[in-house]
Amino acid sequence: MPMPKRLPASRPLPGSLPAHNLYGTIRRRCKQVSLVPSLLALFVIHTVLSIVWIGTTTIEGHSPLASPWWVAFSRQRRVSSLTDGDDDDDDNVDDFAGDIYDLPPPAGTDAEPNAVLPNVLLIGGQKSGTTALAEWLFRAHGVCGPRRFLGEPEHFAKEVQFFDQWERFHTGTRFWATRFEHCVKRARGAVGRGVADSSGSKTPLVMDATPNYLPFAERVRATYDICDTSLADELRIMVILRNPVARELSLYNHKANLYRLRDMKQERYWRNVKTSKDGGLLSFAQFMNKTTLSRFEHKQCYKSDYSRMDCYGFYALHLLYWMKLFRHDQILILSYDELVQDPRTLIGRVKAFLGLNNGTGETLGTNDTIPVKNTQSHKGKVMLMPCGTRDQLEMAFNSPNRALYALLAKKKGPDMEQHPFPRFTEVGC
Repeated sequence: MPMPKRLPASRPLPGSLPAHNLYGTIRRRCKQVSLVPSLLALFVIHTVLSIVWIGTTTIEGHSPLASPWWVAFSRQRRVSSLTDGDDDDDDNVDDFAGDIYDLPPPAGTDAEPNAVLPNVLLIGGQKSGTTALAEWLFRAHGVCGPRRFLGEPEHFAKEVQFFDQWERFHTGTRFWATRFEHCVKRARGAVGRGVADSSGSKTPLVMDATPNYLPFAERVRATYDICDTSLADELRIMVILRNPVARELSLYNHKANLYRLRDMKQERYWRNVKTSKDGGLLSFAQFMNKTTLSRFEHKQCYKSDYSRMDCYGFYALHLLYWMKLFRHDQILILSYDELVQDPRTLIGRVKAFLGLNNGTGETLGTNDTIPVKNTQSHKGKVMLMPCGTRDQLEMAFNSPNRALYALLAKKKGPDMEQHPFPRFTEVGC
């Protein structure tokens, strides 16, 4: 019986190139042609492959193989689109929120089934009156705040700093929930006051007032969804917005004061206010050149690996996520200028939002005064920033602020919210 003939080995078609050797072959052929067309060919091929990778490797709205320049361009385009007069705001928000933040939510919850989680979050802004507002709610209306553990700074009785600190966030939900266990006992005296649940009954107010939560919307939503989706739908979120230029000066003074006190428990927070050579204190202008103005110059807040806290003053960047992940009427945007100039009106907004009027038509009571906080005149405090630095900051924040105004102009509710949101008061120098 004749042996079957062996099939000849397959060969590539004339002129075809194995995919894995594409770049190498092009480089060899480029030696035979001029340099400029070769570089252009390589750039075109790289661009096409990048687009293919971005389109075919998307996982839950995130493209892990997207090159940094593409992500930077996309983020800048989407933020800028809020100021271009486009009425299709839902598409803008959907597109932007497609770039999910860098860190994944916890895989599950280790909290007890009946654990108490806050139904009110005061998420910002830093140096914008959150301490004063929180202390008024704790004192005058019996809102339950977190329990401070032994050895923790005093401000942990107001803010847990759970979502913003990686090491605390990944200890699990139980770590956060245990801070509010004592609120169960206080709930008996608060019947009929607070946030209305899905059945229409009122539940007591439990609040975490951590201003650093503003850049971490997706961690908050994921945690509540894991525990109980209905909790996320009943959550009330408040944020006070201050002119980011003025906030920079207040932040500098706070860090400079901690530096002078040598508060080593918070050294990680204030260490960037020191000079790198001798450890002395930077002036405000030097501090801005080292931090905020440098980030604007290098467009760091438009890059894929940007630091959330370093880009805190890009309010629209963060609020886009909150407005995508929560209903608009769950988020109350407050003005720091109104807090300073007309606190009674702001108090009325907050009480209506949190259901603190008891259905009696009551608006303001004898205890409805917000204390003045963080206005101490410590040695070396900078009262006015240099005009040159002020002008640089005003110019840098012009585009982010316009994006914020455009975003809030399209926000739908709640009814007691200030609309349109007022322009920030100009900063003196």
